[in-house]
Amino acid sequence: MKSKLIFFIIIFPFTLSFFSCASHITQKKEKAAALKNLGEAYLAEGKPTPALKTLLKSEKIYSKDPFLHNNLGRAYLVKGSFDLAIKHFTRAIELNPDYIPAKNNLGIAYLAKGDWDTSIKHFKEASDNILYATPAFPLCNIGWAYFNKKEYDMAEKYYRKGLAFEPDFTQALWGLGRTYIKLNRASDAIHCFDKAIALSPASPLLYLDLANACELAGDTDRALITYKNLVQTSPGSPAAQIAKQKL
Repeated sequence: MKSKLIFFIIIFPFTLSFFSCASHITQKKEKAAALKNLGEAYLAEGKPTPALKTLLKSEKIYSKDPFLHNNLGRAYLVKGSFDLAIKHFTRAIELNPDYIPAKNNLGIAYLAKGDWDTSIKHFKEASDNILYATPAFPLCNIGWAYFNKKEYDMAEKYYRKGLAFEPDFTQALWGLGRTYIKLNRASDAIHCFDKAIALSPASPLLYLDLANACELAGDTDRALITYKNLVQTSPGSPAAQIAKQKL
């Protein structure tokens, strides 16, 4: 009985120490998660600088959260620090190899750097995952990469693939319309821009591209009307400045 009591006295402090450490780790994770959530809220509000400051505080407390690194990558991406964005998106994928949004974001970072081929590689990894809920995003990003590579047939292929999943994806319609202009398919471009404008009527660039497509199609009357409307409705926009030169 005495030996059992001695054993209990020796072991019990270690047990208390174990639970104390576990509790401390839990508290650290909870504090880090709260900061991460606040940083993500700043990102959603379009405030990358306070987001970055908050997320870096979270990283100092607990650095093995893939969602934290994805958010850090997003913040650096918005601020134009593409290499740091790539670093954190890569770390997010290392911590969770099935984290598909981070793979898409990694592709966007390489896209922003103008590294079209590397971006396509990561976008394809994202789009090929059948569990990814929004494959239209990486597919259309591939379309944009091929557009910049001047491989317009491939750009059309991937924009159309993306639109098969999301027929009302404005960015994809805009990209496909611009691709059709490069392929001298003006009527197809006009169709894309008309649909995109119906979905996003406040975008000056869409009207500018629509007017360009109308010119290409030989419909100068509609082109002039579109240029004039653009100047009247968005007078301070860069697109309106270009439209003025057309009048």
